[in-house]
Amino acid sequence: MNTAKRKRTAVKKESMGSRLAREIHELADDLEAGRSLTRHRVRFMLSAAAYSPDELRAFREKARVSQSLLAEFLGVSLKAVQAWEGGRRKVPRSSRRFLDEIGIQLRADPDYLVRRIGAAAPA
Repeated sequence: MNTAKRKRTAVKKESMGSRLAREIHELADDLEAGRSLTRHRVRFMLSAAAYSPDELRAFREKARVSQSLLAEFLGVSLKAVQAWEGGRRKVPRSSRRFLDEIGIQLRADPDYLVRRIGAAAPA
């Protein structure tokens, strides 16, 4: 029976400062070589507010649109908006993010959504 302990190879973790300096040097080398710069991964950590059925209904009423117009604007079905307001389903994150953005516009311009939908309506 071998009781010898295995040697563990210590892997030195690169410090944040060292990594930053290395990446700056790599960037400078790329710029000097005339290489185009691209970013392959972009990640946004935007939160999305939670909307209870009552909050969603109040939001829609403040925006002065029907359930069907809100559904059209969000790109979802009327049944989805009815289920959200009826408490049968939760508003998905993608729709909540869109509602957050609409809310920002509504604070600046209470007629935003009505005008936006009106502009998209066929003449």
